[in-house]
Amino acid sequence: MTPRMLLVLNVLEEFWDRNGYGPTYRELAARSGIRSVGNIAEVIKQLEEAGYITRRKNRNRSVKSNRKVDRKMSSGVHS
Repeated sequence: MTPRMLLVLNVLEEFWDRNGYGPTYRELAARSGIRSVGNIAEVIKQLEEAGYITRRKNRNRSVKSNRKVDRKMSSGVHS
């Protein structure tokens, strides 16, 4: 998992914990500091392909983490 993937996944999980539903791509971009919504879409695609998240097609706020990432795992991040 890349540092960017871990960052987006952590933001996603924190948003879910607080709100009970997933963030929009714009909210993910704003909270992660990633400027482009297109870059968020690419990271979401990578996370989904790796099995870290699921999302329902053509639904707003449907991105959800499949597992909680240990916050201490950041030292094991690979680029």
